Amino acid sequence: MLLRAIALLLLLSSLAAAEVHEESTTLHEESTAVHEESKSYPYIHHEGQIQIQFNDGELGSAKKGGFKPANNGLADFLASDRIFVRRFRPTWKLYLSPEVHFDTEFNIDTYQKKVDILDLLVNYDFSEETSLSVGRYKVPFGWEGFESSRLINTVARSDATVLLYPERDVGISVQHDQQGLGDFRLGAFLGQPRSSGDANGSADLIGRASFSVSDSLSVGASGHLGSFRPTGSGTDIPVRRAGLELQWDKEPFQFESEVLWSDGYNVASKGDTKAFGYYFYTIFRLAQPLDLVLGYDRFDPDTNSVNALQADNATNARDRKLIGLNYYLSRETPVHRVMLNYEIRQSLEGYPLDSSGVRVRYQIGW
Repeated sequence: MLLRAIALLLLLSSLAAAEVHEESTTLHEESTAVHEESKSYPYIHHEGQIQIQFNDGELGSAKKGGFKPANNGLADFLASDRIFVRRFRPTWKLYLSPEVHFDTEFNIDTYQKKVDILDLLVNYDFSEETSLSVGRYKVPFGWEGFESSRLINTVARSDATVLLYPERDVGISVQHDQQGLGDFRLGAFLGQPRSSGDANGSADLIGRASFSVSDSLSVGASGHLGSFRPTGSGTDIPVRRAGLELQWDKEPFQFESEVLWSDGYNVASKGDTKAFGYYFYTIFRLAQPLDLVLGYDRFDPDTNSVNALQADNATNARDRKLIGLNYYLSRETPVHRVMLNYEIRQSLEGYPLDSSGVRVRYQIGW
C-alpha cells in the first residue's frame, strides 16, 4: 500500500508542471492587482480549491459494510482503497462598497452529485482591523478546525478537533485583527451546527482570542457555552467547551498544538459526557518546496466510560501517530501542493485495536 501511495504521489506531482504553476500564479496575481486597482463597485471576486485524495483501505472502516476508509476514529471493519474528490469548493465575494461584501462558499459533491451551501454571509468592515459578520459560516473556536483544510499541515484533522469543533453555524460575530497584537472574535450562534434552524431555543456564545507574543509565537484560548438538541429529542444537552492553542513559526521549524476540553454534548458520544483531547504537530522544512511533518493526537470522548467488548468511538480513548511529507508547487495563496501521510491509529482502552495506512492528497487553488 505504501509503495502504491508513493507512486500516486509522484504521479500527481508530475501532473502539476512548473509551467502550469507559474501561469496560474501569474493569473492570480494579475487578478488580484485588477481588483486592488479597481474602485468601481459592485464587483465580484472568485476563488476556489480542488482536492483529490487517496485513502488506503488498510486504515479500515468505522462502519460495517461501508468499505470507505475512515478519516477519524477507531476503524474495526474492512475497507477498500479509495480515490475521490474530497473538496471541490468554489467561492464568490460580491463587493457592494469598500465596507460591505457578501461571501459564499459551495461544496460540489461529485460522488453524491449534489451541491451544498457552506458559507452564506454578509460582512461589514468598520475599519481594516474590525468587522461584523452575519450569516452562516465557520464559528470562531480553536485553531485547527477554524483554519481552512487548504492550509493545515495534515491530510486529516485530529479526532479532538473533528469531534469537538462546532463547525459552521448561523449567527452574528465581531472580529478584530490587529497586526502585532492578535486576532479576537466573539459571536452568538444558533447552536445547531449543520442546520439553519434553532431547535434548542437559545443562542450559543462562542469566542476565540489569539495573541501575538512575538513575530514567531502566538498563543490563544477559545470558549463555547450553549446547548444542543439532538434530532427527535425534546431535551437540550448543555455544551461547555474550552481550548488552549499555541503556534510557533520560525524557519525551518513550525510547531502547532491544541488542548480541548468538553463537558456536555459532543458528536462522538452523542450524549452528556466529559471529553478531552489534544494534538501537536512539528513541521521541518527540508527544502524550499518540501516539509517533513511529525504528529501525535489523542482523544477520549467519554472520560468516565469504557467499552471492553468492541472498538467504540462513543466511549473509548484512542490516539494517532503520523509522519508526512508535503511537497509545495506554490506556498503562496492559493496553496498548490501534494501531501503524503502515514498514520498509525490505536485504541488506548477497552477493546484492543490498531490500524495503519497512508493518505495522499493533491490540492490546487485559484
